[in-house]
Amino acid sequence: MKDFNSWFLDTTERILAPKKIERVLTPEAQAERDDFKAIGYEDRGCTCFTGCVPCGWCTHPGNPLNQDEDESCWMEVSQ
Repeated sequence: MKDFNSWFLDTTERILAPKKIERVLTPEAQAERDDFKAIGYEDRGCTCFTGCVPCGWCTHPGNPLNQDEDESCWMEVSQ
């Protein structure tokens, strides 16, 4: 059986240990990212330079560059 001091130190360390906060995609944003990959856009790039209006790669909501700029795509979870 642990003495009180050992128990107290172990308990205090677990309670006061800083929790790691991580940003992850929301389920909706993850579904859009999966769609972006499934279409094959991940292996392509922008085609706006061909003179047409903004291309599907640039405007797709699952494009990682678009999601990085949109705070609504992210949520924070503690580890």
